[in-house]
Amino acid sequence: MSATDACCQQLATALHHSRGQSALWIADESPIDEATWQQLVQAGVSFASNRYNQVAEAERRGLKASFCDFDLKPAPGRSWDAIYFRIAKEKAVCHKVVNEAAQWLAPGGTLWLAGLKQEGMKSLLNKAANYFGMAPRMHRADHKVLLAQLMLGRAGEPLDDQNYGQLRQVETGPGQYFWSKPGLFGWQRVDRGSEFMVQELSHLSLSGRSVLDLGCGYGYLSASAAQLGAARICATDNCAAALAACERNLEPFAPAVPAQVVASDCAEEIAQKFDLVICNPPFHSGFSTGPQLHRRFLQSIRDHMAPGAEAWVVVNQFIRLEQLAGECGLQQLTRQRDGDNRFDLYRFALIQ
Repeated sequence: MSATDACCQQLATALHHSRGQSALWIADESPIDEATWQQLVQAGVSFASNRYNQVAEAERRGLKASFCDFDLKPAPGRSWDAIYFRIAKEKAVCHKVVNEAAQWLAPGGTLWLAGLKQEGMKSLLNKAANYFGMAPRMHRADHKVLLAQLMLGRAGEPLDDQNYGQLRQVETGPGQYFWSKPGLFGWQRVDRGSEFMVQELSHLSLSGRSVLDLGCGYGYLSASAAQLGAARICATDNCAAALAACERNLEPFAPAVPAQVVASDCAEEIAQKFDLVICNPPFHSGFSTGPQLHRRFLQSIRDHMAPGAEAWVVVNQFIRLEQLAGECGLQQLTRQRDGDNRFDLYRFALIQ
């Protein structure tokens, strides 16, 4: 059974308002259940998402879909009559979508927003209403979900989206800079788990080894592997913003270290096998931490390991991977705790 999201479900109830019009549905990581997918197909909307898996599913169902970082520009000479958006967790993303909607909606076009009250929906509506020059029309307001319609009047001042679309250099340590941007988890810092892995990787020779960075984020692990002498790197992520940042962070190592940055959902589209798989999976707060997601990453790691390869996986210390890894065909070599007692670094080999 597919995961459900009450806000997406409520948003889909408004699709009939744009029947026969040029309409766009915007998605991020919020799950879309089967019934909602069927409504989207029936309505014939266009689809845009910064998540590769969402776009792949939309295309599989016959929708015209765009994998992008919330660039909502329609075809030349066209505009949108309606845009549907289940609000995101990050404020900068929400502000970016509102700004894009004001730019690309037709005169009198409609922006539909759905979200939970505790997600800042009311605050976003107030800001969007000031920008659109029209008060929102509430279509549903229960104790949890808000569904609102905003018609484009006279646009005022854009919302502060932190220059969402622009990569910028972030100082992540003394003299250490990475390209990053809003829309990425921990975009202004180095994840402590990743930092712990790199400290341990520095004791390992990567010379001559091919490396897969599974769930690369902005590319900290990939760039570190390049610095440590990897022969070839493939970095992959499901998020458009992550791929753009990772690609930029790997540029200084070309052409000495050949690198691919691949849009993929858990490396499903990658056929090659690698001498080393490195992974700091999204098992942290704000994402699913259930065994189904753990298993999916471990199976992908197994499927992309060459004979004799190792996999290094760092996770929060409360997550135990030993039993599940064995079920997925991986043999645990070591498990090491970091000095702050927060992360565990697992080393795996293939079970022979």
